[in-house]
Amino acid sequence: MGNLLTNTTYIRKKTHQTMGPPRPSNRPITIKDDKGNTSECIADIVPLFIILMDKLRLEIKATDQLHPDLRDLMDTMNRLSILPSDFDGKLKVPEWLQPV
Repeated sequence: MGNLLTNTTYIRKKTHQTMGPPRPSNRPITIKDDKGNTSECIADIVPLFIILMDKLRLEIKATDQLHPDLRDLMDTMNRLSILPSDFDGKLKVPEWLQPV
């Protein structure tokens, strides 16, 4: 058992030296522009859209349950630079957010 702890400690020290200290997982990552992270933005948009559609299918209409996901969807779509400003999704999501 002592050998396992030694190996784990060694790996943590090496990881810390090469990659820096671990980042807290609950700290939000703010990206104002996709800056080459197009795949990451798309990977964020797809589940948000699916979650919203599932909530609507389950007839969840409470503002406090829909608003955060709509806001996240809008923010993520806005930071995706490959979408033109007149893209239908970019125009529709703010319309959905108005009544909420």
